[in-house]
Amino acid sequence: MQAMSRPVTAGIQCAPFPADAAVFDKEGYVPLDASGASAYFGEHIYDPAWDRFLESSPAGEFQQSSMWAKVKSEEGWRVARVIIVSSGIIEGGFQILWKKVRVGRIGYVARGPALFSGPQVCARTMHLLKRAAGKLRLSALVVQGPVHDPVMNGVLKDGGFLPNRFQRIITATWLIPLEGGMTAVEAGMRKSTRNTFRQALRRGVTVREGGREDLPVFFDLMVATCRRQSVTPSPSSLDGIRAVWEAFSPGGHARLTFAMHEGRTVSGVFCLCFGTKVYIWKKGSLADALPLHPMEPLYHEILAWSHARGFRAVDHCGVGRKTAEIVLRNEPLTEEIKGSRDFYHMGFGGRPELLPLASVWIRNPLLRTLYRIGACNPISERVLRKRCEC
Repeated sequence: MQAMSRPVTAGIQCAPFPADAAVFDKEGYVPLDASGASAYFGEHIYDPAWDRFLESSPAGEFQQSSMWAKVKSEEGWRVARVIIVSSGIIEGGFQILWKKVRVGRIGYVARGPALFSGPQVCARTMHLLKRAAGKLRLSALVVQGPVHDPVMNGVLKDGGFLPNRFQRIITATWLIPLEGGMTAVEAGMRKSTRNTFRQALRRGVTVREGGREDLPVFFDLMVATCRRQSVTPSPSSLDGIRAVWEAFSPGGHARLTFAMHEGRTVSGVFCLCFGTKVYIWKKGSLADALPLHPMEPLYHEILAWSHARGFRAVDHCGVGRKTAEIVLRNEPLTEEIKGSRDFYHMGFGGRPELLPLASVWIRNPLLRTLYRIGACNPISERVLRKRCEC
């Protein structure tokens, strides 16, 4: 499997846009400035040129990809995409996932817009977000901005976007950088983690790569772990897992690995590979195999595989924001954190990364004012989240 990372470029060449691309005006685009840049609006699910652009952009992550849109379309979400093009070159854009809920149509831009940006481009993109929300007749548009674009996140706040109270969204993650090589990665691990890794190998734990035929096995492992942790599996069905595999695996963007012991599959990890990172998306283990520490060899193999193929980091796909903030402030860890899954993940080294807090655009001016006044009330927040969870 080839690494999917690519050097950052000034944009990705795209094919001419179709005349019937469900666009902003009769011509199919919105002219942005005298340079000839235009913004195209489309509702087609699959767009390989957009995905290639994302992988070349420092702000591009798999949540903005058309592969992820394909997955979410199986769950009832619809997709709209605005792409900024200049002389046939993609320079930026964003993908909206939206669905109808009890309070109307709610849209979500996850980790976007993705731009080769400056303040002027970000300001124009903010207006495009609002214009797209109007075209889709969204009651609200939730935006969690790109991780490495503080300009875009500041523009959203200045443009009237308000703190999000609609969706529960991950706001911190844990990254293990790989650019220093595996020697540096292993040196950054907690001593107890290195010890349990070696113990697992002595006890006969091995790692193998899986394929589509192994998805039922992985799903059973994931469900078993969710039951132990008293959480609802997501995806909640084997079909949901298969949908992710079918969307991501054709381009080498999905990888399934298992820990084995005496011929039995005891743990599994489902990774998504996109841009410069490998994301540890889902995992699962059998309860009676936990004393063998099967996850340590699995994680070590994922780190070594990712480094060998040129990825720059492995992303654990979520950590408690409180934990991340405490670590970033170099404060002593609380006993609560030491007993958490976050603490276990920290044993493999790396560092936390705070993600942007999501914001929301309420299209109706009156409702926007009412939201600004009342949504920060704790009772209102609970009601909104109960009714709008999506």
